[in-house]
Amino acid sequence: MTQHDRAWEAMPDEESHAHWTEFIARHGFRPGVRPEDWPALDEPVPSVTYDLTPLFEAVEPESTAVLDRLERLVLAALTEAFPVGERLAVLDWQHTGHWFRPQVASDAPWPVPAFPNGDYHLFLTEDMTDGLLGHPWERTLCVFGPRLTATLVPRLSWLPVTRSRQPGGPGRAQPSDSADGR
Repeated sequence: MTQHDRAWEAMPDEESHAHWTEFIARHGFRPGVRPEDWPALDEPVPSVTYDLTPLFEAVEPESTAVLDRLERLVLAALTEAFPVGERLAVLDWQHTGHWFRPQVASDAPWPVPAFPNGDYHLFLTEDMTDGLLGHPWERTLCVFGPRLTATLVPRLSWLPVTRSRQPGGPGRAQPSDSADGR
């Protein structure tokens, strides 16, 4: 068994479907391609949603440089946030889901990238409190939960913020007020 095989394990379709169903129920996920349907989930507290438009416009979304940079940052945050042995559900809308163990990940390409390359991509803790949702039509990446926002948000400071929900803030996700997105 290779290191890549230990990090990524295909999830049975029934299990993937059950995770999507639970995520929809718990986080109000609403897939949609029209702006009036966004945001696609009831963004929890804490969460920060980043605008990926600069990445879509700067280079082709399939560019390995874009994917590699984002995945290196996501992997560093995941390995810092979650202990060895904790696995994440990685769901790819209408495709095979996977279990992912970030602590044993290699440099091999990910079967489901963090960058939403045409479908919703969801990296989610088993208790669904922490995760990230890539939205290909809104061109956003929503980082949520206390552990993941603490480790990934500082690493993504180079991306514009679309919305942010923090403890003690308004009850609904609001666009950022400042010019720099904070």
